[in-house]
Amino acid sequence: MIRLLLLVFFVCSTVSADLEQSVSELSAGTFQQRKAARNDLLDAGLDAIPLLKKHLNSTDPQLRSHARTLLHLINLGIRSDTPQKAIPLIEAFVTAQPNEQEEIFETLISDRTIPLSTTFRAFVQIFPEAGPQHSH
Repeated sequence: MIRLLLLVFFVCSTVSADLEQSVSELSAGTFQQRKAARNDLLDAGLDAIPLLKKHLNSTDPQLRSHARTLLHLINLGIRSDTPQKAIPLIEAFVTAQPNEQEEIFETLISDRTIPLSTTFRAFVQIFPEAGPQHSH
């Protein structure tokens, strides 16, 4: 049991350190480094939120801006593999009227270039009560 707890602690510490490194690389000198960091944080999803929130008041304007943008995208269920053309549709869905939401949803599910998993992930993030229910 102790070995398992130590393993879990080690894995969590490693993931946290990796995410911290990714956050610091949002201000890196090269576009490739910043893009890789962005993708890592998007793919970490909800695990990245606490770290990004800590940087919303950073003295580094670039880091502050990236943190705000990434928090917005993560809260919409956006990941690095989300097709670019799906992002404005998902964003529009959140603020749309119900009749407009239906039209946007139809567009998302009928566009064969947007994987259904992308649409599903976004809607589970936007409406967590509609997602898979886990019994405790």
